[in-house]
Formats: sequence, C-alpha cells, structure tokens
Amino acid sequence: MQETEFLVLRLYGPLAAWGDVAVGEVRPILTHPTKSALLGLLGAALGVRRDEAELLSRMADSYGFAVALEGRGTRIRDFHTVQSAPQNKEKEYGSGYMMNRQRELSIPVKDMETTLTYRDYICDVIYTAVVWVKNSASVPFDLSHICDALCEPVFVPYLGRKSCVLSRPMQPQIVSAGDPMQAVCKASFYGDSAKYSSEGRLFVYPRTFKEEDRSGQFLFEGEWKLASFTEEVFRDEPKSRTMWQFGPRRVKRTTFCRGGV
Repeated sequence: MQETEFLVLRLYGPLAAWGDVAVGEVRPILTHPTKSALLGLLGAALGVRRDEAELLSRMADSYGFAVALEGRGTRIRDFHTVQSAPQNKEKEYGSGYMMNRQRELSIPVKDMETTLTYRDYICDVIYTAVVWVKNSASVPFDLSHICDALCEPVFVPYLGRKSCVLSRPMQPQIVSAGDPMQAVCKASFYGDSAKYSSEGRLFVYPRTFKEEDRSGQFLFEGEWKLASFTEEVFRDEPKSRTMWQFGPRRVKRTTFCRGGV
C-alpha cells in the first residue's frame, strides 16, 4: 500500500467551542473541530492574517483534514452578555477594524447596547487532528513548514474561541501511513499513558481510564477506504472570511479505537 505523509497534532484543553451555524442569541457548537477552525489554527501558527483572503482560500483548497475524538464529552452552556456601541453611534466611535479596546472603554455606558447570548462549550474530549496535502499544485506551505510553525506559533492558537486555551503543547509530527486513521495510531504523544508520570509529565487519561475503553469517533474527508462509515454534511467550508460565509462540506464518520500504548 502506498503511504502518504500526514501532519498529526494533539488538541487538548479544559474547554473547546467548535462553532455550528449560529443565528441570533444562541451560539451552538459541534463536538468536533470544524475545517474552518483547523484552518484558522494553522493560519494563526503561520502568521497568516485574516485579511489575506487569497492565501486563506489557497489553504482551504490545498489541505485535507481528519480528526479523532476520544472521550465522552460534556456540554456546558454559558449565559453571556455582550456590550457594543449601537449602529447609530458608529460614526462617532468607529466600528469594525477601527474599533479597539481603548475606543470601547471610552464609550459612555448610556451609549452602549447589551445583548444577551447563550454560548455552548464542550469539555472532556481529546482531539487528534490530521492534515495532508490534497492539492499539491496550489499548496502554499509544505507540511514540515506547518509543523515547525505549530511548535512556535506567530499568533496564539485556541480551541474555537479565544477563551478556550490549549492546556498542552500540540506536539505536531509528520507520520507516513496508508490513511489518516493509521496516522493517528502511529503518532506518539506524551501524556497518552500513565507511564510518563514517572518522568514528571502529566498524562491526559486518568488512572481509572482503561486502555480498552479508549474509543471514540473518527471524522474525515476524501475517498479513504475506511470501513463502516456514514456520511454527513457540515457547513464549515470557508468561502469568504470578510463576509463570514461558509459552504457545505461532506464528511465521513466511523468508529475509532487507538488501542494500547
């Protein structure tokens, strides 16, 4: 079987928020990292700015993504308040890229509008993301370049929202494998077993977590021949960063079990 190079990285933190389609005051989430979130994370590490639309579009067309989810996951809903200047005050105080924290703090309370929102988060899930080149003709960065950037990111990476910080290094690594699920199983991360606790490294899984129970979901795109998958459609294909437009993307889902380490 011909092998492919994959970039594998660990995403783990107390909270994550992978945005679903949101309208109005309720901000729901998905249980897995979206393509737009993973592209944003890679872009942040590489120093790609949000207004570099052409480069972001090339990245979206060049890379394929898969992700393994381990753990049951617990949903949390936060009652959230947001204050902002009303539209009729935009000329006076500025808006968009002209608005910064100093301008926000200078706005009198009487001129502020308050919006009440409900924001969802998920915790107790361990994510292993996989990236590969699916279109070499337009690829802007090779996998080794991205791997180096993830070790020393230009901008701070986070798990969906800025409040969802990483609690561990991403430990990016290049793995050769027949498919993305094999790449996850072949990757090696500190913290996957209690045996590392003797070396002063905290492990991810609690001592009561049995190795044989380490199963979850595996979501991937592309024509990889993995058994017993179902197909779903998510609206997380970036179309326009400035307009916040996303298109549909077909994703396949199957079960995943890492096995002993």
